[in-house]
Amino acid sequence: MILNQRDLIPRILVSVFTLFFLWSQTASAYIHAPAVSASHELEKQTVVLHDYLHDHYDSTFGAHELEEAAEALHEALQLWSEGSSTETQVGSALRTTSGVWRDFRRQIKPSGLLSSDDTLKGLFRDTRSLFRKISFLLRKASELDSISDKAPSASHELEEAAHELHEFLHDNYPSTYGSHDLEEAAHELHEGLHDWSLGTALEDKVADLFDVVDGAWNYFRFQLDEAGLKKGSDGALNQLVRETRKAFKEVKSLLRKAD
Repeated sequence: MILNQRDLIPRILVSVFTLFFLWSQTASAYIHAPAVSASHELEKQTVVLHDYLHDHYDSTFGAHELEEAAEALHEALQLWSEGSSTETQVGSALRTTSGVWRDFRRQIKPSGLLSSDDTLKGLFRDTRSLFRKISFLLRKASELDSISDKAPSASHELEEAAHELHEFLHDNYPSTYGSHDLEEAAHELHEGLHDWSLGTALEDKVADLFDVVDGAWNYFRFQLDEAGLKKGSDGALNQLVRETRKAFKEVKSLLRKAD
């Protein structure tokens, strides 16, 4: 049967929307395991922030909406951990929370209260830190155009650098600040790239493993900064961080992302 132009247009539109729907349902984001507990911390913190503003000021500057968004994000992550929510739904909840957080900041900063009320300033900073922590723990999945033949050996160097960094922190500090997760992620990436070099792992698998490393690296840097150790006075630690950062950037440069 020959279709005329008027018949074809609706069918083309249906096909386009169908493809878009399928793409939106399969779009994924890597979720770092601590995100569930971190979202619970954020939820509790927004309750404290909202209650304080409610008790001391005529306006809460959007803190009520922020509390509700944080609660919805934690619920989505909790359901995801139970296998009854998708990564796409978690991503949607994060975008909503991000928008509400921006609205809250836009409303409260012009008020001048963050300069005059030290308690409120502390609550704001704690909330901001937790929000950033959540953002680091939810990483969008990568796609790779190609993998350099040098990537497997570079990932081995990253694995070794991460191991030395973790060992140093373990021996000299009360916390390893997420370097253990980074070491494990680097090890898994190296294993994945080794399998890829043997033809037993696909680029998609390597991309997923790199996302884990990317998230672990950013989370490590976040925790180090929070502890006041980023570019601190410990020369040995600074050198190990620089070596790990160099190795991470080298691996990243050898894994070319799709446009």
